[in-house]
Amino acid sequence: MCEQAESLKEEEEFKTTAEKLQKLQDEWKTIGPVPEEHNDLIWKRFRASFDYFYERRNKWFEERKKAESGSIEKREEILKELELLINSDYNFNQLKEIQAKWNNAGFVSGKKYHSLNNKYQKIIDPLFQKLRDEMNQNRKDSIKEYVNSITSEKNGNKKLNIEERKLKDQISKINDEIVTIENNKSFFQHAKNADAVLKQFDAKIQKLQQQKDQLTGELKIFQSAIN
Repeated sequence: MCEQAESLKEEEEFKTTAEKLQKLQDEWKTIGPVPEEHNDLIWKRFRASFDYFYERRNKWFEERKKAESGSIEKREEILKELELLINSDYNFNQLKEIQAKWNNAGFVSGKKYHSLNNKYQKIIDPLFQKLRDEMNQNRKDSIKEYVNSITSEKNGNKKLNIEERKLKDQISKINDEIVTIENNKSFFQHAKNADAVLKQFDAKIQKLQQQKDQLTGELKIFQSAIN
């Protein structure tokens, strides 16, 4: 039993190792006494592995707690930085840099992480969406200018019909892809890592739906100009 305890004292998996050591300790209590002249020596040897392991574990948790405190401060500073962008001009690169800082800000555990991350998402998601909306509007404006230039040309209606068919084909392909992903989801619903896989599928569908919405908006612009 002393050898078993000594083999565990350097383990890095603190939770499972502590459980194994507890079982050893419970088992120790059930075995009979040893001769008096060896009792103290064997007990000290057995107990030394426990003391060594728990001292290592406590030190690790103390260091993690200090590091976590610094990570919380970093994340709170990032939140302040994001809040300053709400009523100011900014671009995708700025948001990407902040995103990278957030992802590299270090470990924060449990409820505190979820609390900070919820605040982060509530600020950064609308900021990204605002830029996407502006880009979409700029693209629509460019398409309207393009459509106006085509309508003034000879055979303008023919060109508009060609563009219309292209957009319809793209939308049709996206619809097919969404249906394929939805079908694939049904095969993974009972898999071991179902939640993670389904989230990936949902993210793909969401992205495809956004592309479809954008193309549908462009299609309407072309259709409104066709005589």
